[in-house]
Amino acid sequence: MMLEDDVRCAKNFLTAMRKVVASREGSYWVTLEFSKLGYIGKLYHSKDLPRLAHFLLMFYQEMPCDWLLIHFRGLLAQKDAIRFKPSLFQHTGYYSSYRGSENKLKDDDFEEDSLDIPDNPPASLQTNMDVFEKYDAAKAYSNVDEYFWGKAPSTGDFFLVVFDKPAKVGRIRVVTGSDDRQSDVLRHGALEVGEKAAGARRGGQCPSYITLGEFRSGNVEVGDVDRKIAFDVSCVRIVVTAGQKEWLIIRSVSVWTTQPASQ
Repeated sequence: MMLEDDVRCAKNFLTAMRKVVASREGSYWVTLEFSKLGYIGKLYHSKDLPRLAHFLLMFYQEMPCDWLLIHFRGLLAQKDAIRFKPSLFQHTGYYSSYRGSENKLKDDDFEEDSLDIPDNPPASLQTNMDVFEKYDAAKAYSNVDEYFWGKAPSTGDFFLVVFDKPAKVGRIRVVTGSDDRQSDVLRHGALEVGEKAAGARRGGQCPSYITLGEFRSGNVEVGDVDRKIAFDVSCVRIVVTAGQKEWLIIRSVSVWTTQPASQ
C-alpha cells in the first residue's frame, strides 16, 4: 500500500481493504485505488514492487511520480482505474513538494467510518433495458466507482441480480442517479426478492417475487430482510412501475448478508 506521510486513515481501513481484495479474487488488476488523490492509497501486488521501483527510478525526471503510476498500470495491461468508494484515506498536509507552494487538496469521497462495505455475493446480472454504450448491468453491482446507464425505461422493465447460491440477506440498498446527472434517477420503481426451487438452473430467474419497498427520491433501502421473509434469497429485482422520459443510472446495488445459507 502506497501512502504519503500526511494522511488520515478511516477507521478499520485494513479490514475494509481486505474485504475489497477478497471480492476481486480471480480478476486481473495491477493497482487498486482507495483514494482519488495522487500518491495516496494505491495498492500493489508485492511481486510488482521491483518493477514499479525501477520504473519510477528511470522516469521520475520526466513527470511527477503520481502521473507515472497511471502509465505503470497501463503498461501492465490495466487500461482503466479501479477506484473504490468511499475513500479510506484523507490528505491532511498543506505543504507541497514544490518549494514555496501549498497543497490543500481534499478527497471529498473520504468517510471516517467506511467499514460498511456490502458483501454482494457472486451473481449474474440481467436487464431488458436498452444499455448505453459500455455502462452494462455488472457495473452497478461492483464496489468500484462505476455504474449502469440505460436509456429511458418503460413500465415493466427490470434490473435483475441472480445469486450463484441462495443467501441470507440482512440489508439491501439501491442508489440511482449521479452527481453529474441527478435527473437520471428511477422515479417510480419497486425492490423485490425471489426464491428458487431446489435444483433450479443457475442464472435463471426466480418464478415469483415479494416486494420489499418502493423507491423514494431515486433510492430505496430495506433492512432486516431476513426477518421479513421466510426464505434464502436467490434473486434481487428492480422493477420500473411507471415509464419515464429521463434515462436511468443505477449507481449501486448493495447487498449485505447475515450468514451463509444452509446447504
